[in-house]
Amino acid sequence: MSEKVLRERVTRTKTRAYNHPLIYTVLFGAVYLTWWNLLEIFVPAKYIIHSTIDDMIPFCSIFVIPYVMWFAYIGTCFIYMYFKDRKEYINMATYIFTGCILALIIFTIFPTGINLRPIEPGKDIFGTLCAFIYSMDTPTNVCPSLHVFVSAAMWKIIKRNKTLGERKYIKIGAFVLTVRICLSTMFIKQHSVIDVLCGLLMAEALYPLANDFSLKKLGFIKNK
Repeated sequence: MSEKVLRERVTRTKTRAYNHPLIYTVLFGAVYLTWWNLLEIFVPAKYIIHSTIDDMIPFCSIFVIPYVMWFAYIGTCFIYMYFKDRKEYINMATYIFTGCILALIIFTIFPTGINLRPIEPGKDIFGTLCAFIYSMDTPTNVCPSLHVFVSAAMWKIIKRNKTLGERKYIKIGAFVLTVRICLSTMFIKQHSVIDVLCGLLMAEALYPLANDFSLKKLGFIKNK
């Protein structure tokens, strides 16, 4: 395949994505959920992720609040970008969706798990919510943490977003929530500190995909 043909295909794909982003979002969601569920069912953890720092972090069920706030945080940001900044939506989706698929590939090749969860998370509302999360999500496919990757990636998008202008309170709020979400994964024993660090590193490494994605910029197409 020539560079010209490849560039034309990339351009056409980006144009379709810009005009019909929900189609690509739904397609990604279908692929992601199917792949994730197959891993949950058929691929047991072979490598347990653990650090001595994990043993120093106490279980704190109240951190389940920022953990579940992740869903509203990410959903709200996707909706906002879709209606306010279509180009940024495409960049954001390229960035985050690529990271999620890369994580699934890693989970498939290197299936990881944790053994940090408490036997009894507590009888209060926070402990009950933790127990519910445990029942819905097995302690597998943990490194890198997608909760952390997506949160950090979303904050990087919000920080530079032009439609938000100088609304610093929104950007500061997003940063604080992102930090609390990252901490929550460790305090409710959903992830090891190693998972968190890997999630942050992946958010940093893949950030170029959020900047008007171009194969040429990434070095796949060389200038003549």
